[in-house]
Amino acid sequence: MKASLYEYPLSELCRLFRSMRGTLDYVEDEIEALEVPREIKGQVLAVCASLGSAILHASGNAEEIAEGSNSLLAASCVAPEVKSSSLMATIDLIETTLFKELEAMDRLVRRLKTEKEANGAYFLVLTHGADLLQMYDQGRDLLEGMRRGLLQSDGIGAVLKALKFSAHKHRDQRRKDAEASPYINHPIEMAEILACVGGMADVIILQGAILHDTLEDTQTTPEELEAEFGPEVRQLVEEVSDDKRLPKEDRKRLQIEHAPHLSIRAKQIKIVDKICNIQDVTHSPPQSWTWKRRQEYLDWTERVVAGCRGSNQRLEEYYDGKLREGRQILARQG
Repeated sequence: MKASLYEYPLSELCRLFRSMRGTLDYVEDEIEALEVPREIKGQVLAVCASLGSAILHASGNAEEIAEGSNSLLAASCVAPEVKSSSLMATIDLIETTLFKELEAMDRLVRRLKTEKEANGAYFLVLTHGADLLQMYDQGRDLLEGMRRGLLQSDGIGAVLKALKFSAHKHRDQRRKDAEASPYINHPIEMAEILACVGGMADVIILQGAILHDTLEDTQTTPEELEAEFGPEVRQLVEEVSDDKRLPKEDRKRLQIEHAPHLSIRAKQIKIVDKICNIQDVTHSPPQSWTWKRRQEYLDWTERVVAGCRGSNQRLEEYYDGKLREGRQILARQG
């Protein structure tokens, strides 16, 4: 069960590793072409080779698990806690190995900065070292999500607790769709898409999706959320909540402006929220909404999601499909 749950995050890791390897190849080619002392070239190439080896090893570990070829994970006779222990060890190994090598690259950048003849090499390694660090941060978020999922053996209970809390808070609310469906249907649908389409097994993001409108649309306070679900969930819900004290147009503008700066989890929640809303606006719009307003809403979601891209390829592709479908339906109705 756990191997299949983490298949998607691990495949995303493999994609990141390939991107990191491509960046390293570029740095190695460029340093050879630069007119810098041979000693400096040697330092850069040595660090690149060491990091490249670490990436290759980490990628191999991730692919083993993703493809189900790891014997401990594949064997049905192995107890769940042993499978979890094996996966946890692999997660820790990937993270610590890559971090150690990126620290070596950081030390190289600081050393090159002090050498007058190394200007070209300094800017090359500084620029692409930053790209590598950003990729590592994305990978670390994926690893952390898997680690947290493994550590929380009561993950299903935690999700159900969030569902019960959200259902109570939204108990008197209805969606704006034509059927005025119960509001709780919306966060349930979001959590389902995160898990079934996005491959998310991270309890924190599932709880965040279920609770994402409680601060914005109910009397729930941040302190209450933290007391019930902890600081990470509270922070995530705050991150995706609008300030209802602001005019609606300001809130919509801020969603676009803030999207690129959200955490990976928050970006995925935003994408899924827009997926669900597009489906409602397309198939069951509020009775008062004109064709033009529905079209403008779809266009606005596209601008918000543009700032969330790079967080989950499956969700992004699913959003793109729903947006195309929505525009085709509106085109026929226009």
